[in-house]
Amino acid sequence: QKTEPEVDYPIQGVFTLQGTYDTYSHGLQGWIQEDEIGVYVTSEGVAQTNLQYTPTSYSVLEESPYVPGVFVYGDPVLTTTFKAVGQEAGFKQGEHNIYAYVPYSEGNQDYTAVKLPDLDSQEYKEMVFAVEPQYCFAYASIKGVKEYSAEVMDFGAFKTPFTQVTIPSPEFPESIVGGEKITKVVLSSTIDLSCKDATINLETGEIKGTMSKSIEVKLPEGGVEITKSFLGAEAPIFFLELASDYATAKEVDYTLTMTINGKEYSATGKPGGIALDGNVNLAGAFKFE
Repeated sequence: QKTEPEVDYPIQGVFTLQGTYDTYSHGLQGWIQEDEIGVYVTSEGVAQTNLQYTPTSYSVLEESPYVPGVFVYGDPVLTTTFKAVGQEAGFKQGEHNIYAYVPYSEGNQDYTAVKLPDLDSQEYKEMVFAVEPQYCFAYASIKGVKEYSAEVMDFGAFKTPFTQVTIPSPEFPESIVGGEKITKVVLSSTIDLSCKDATINLETGEIKGTMSKSIEVKLPEGGVEITKSFLGAEAPIFFLELASDYATAKEVDYTLTMTINGKEYSATGKPGGIALDGNVNLAGAFKFE
């Protein structure tokens, strides 16, 4: 049986691409140097698949003028153009759709099945007051490009299928005074909170994979210590990424379970802290008995 040759067309001109990155969990500084973008273009010819780009400008880390030795991001860069690392996305023939996602991953060959980060177990790092970057994800698209233009093609705001959750210290019983070790932390709910071995369709936003209603915090060996302050015993703040949209995540009950010095404590509550779009705040939600 004869195999028909694959039809392709030459690129008539390359696209100049830009986008805005200001999702809550990635950070209000916008684009950073470590961000890498994957780009796909579909047209009448063979698809241009998973082309690698980087932001041309980005917010940089600067030493805090108030706390020597601590570095914070300087002026935010929410919108920027992208620079191709290798092959550039271009106009061929017919109508084009352009898709982008961040962070780039080499193994993604199909824009309808881009790998998402595993959220079932998320690492805790001391003195890091944000979601770890490896758990963030965002995507965008430009539809119906029918003719080539040298003008900038704007993706607009990248959106995320995820929501950040902030877990301040629960209220502890009087028997916990500080110095105890937390060796296990699990957050659970009535909705799916995490995904594993999952992919997203950049066209539809549909997620496929193993979903779970809980997330375990990956603690350092030996656990983390409960500290004593003028407010009483306090656990560190945990920041996690949920595999849920914000509108759903901010309305449901959550259960926090901690193992402290070998004993398990658990409490259930609703978000009640300062409400910010993209962040579910569980301040005051949990009281251990």
